Amino acid sequence: MSAALRKHMDFAVDGAGQAGKLTLGHFQSGVQAESKADLSPVTIADREAETRVRELLAQAYPDDGIARCSSPLVGLQPAIRRSERV
Repeated sequence: MSAALRKHMDFAVDGAGQAGKLTLGHFQSGVQAESKADLSPVTIADREAETRVRELLAQAYPDDGIARCSSPLVGLQPAIRRSERV
């Protein structure tokens, strides 16, 4: 595995851990799900985790875009460039 890919993987694992800790704080707390525009469920735990991951991404990769399921992938560049892939 390349050093660049290892860096991205370590970042992803750390970010997932931080998001997981946020969501765990809401576990069995009676949090209620709301419906998004597409009628899929979302909770405050989901929103907090997404916000944290977006903050981490913006800090680590300020020149890269962030795609969400409800947003188009227009003009976004991958964080791992073709030359850095395994």
